[in-house]
Amino acid sequence: MTNLFKSVLFFYRPIINWSVVINVIFLILGIQNIALILVNKLFILCFLYYFISQTKAKQRLIFFNNLGISNFKLFASIYLIDAVITILFVGLISIFI
Repeated sequence: MTNLFKSVLFFYRPIINWSVVINVIFLILGIQNIALILVNKLFILCFLYYFISQTKAKQRLIFFNNLGISNFKLFASIYLIDAVITILFVGLISIFI
């Protein structure tokens, strides 16, 4: 189980930078509604899945399929991890704003 979690985090590592940038943009715009932010991130993640599945980056998903992680499980795990990070980030920043 921990190896699967580590492999999901390995896939999430380049995405976390964009996630933090999106969080900062929402906070600069004054949007602190967590539900709105999470819905937008779900839309962005769906776009990312479409982009990966339609380009040569699809080959990165083969590694995870060989580990027994379906595409849905991979992206759902990424969304849950991102949602937790977003909630913590917005919660901590909104204290200081």
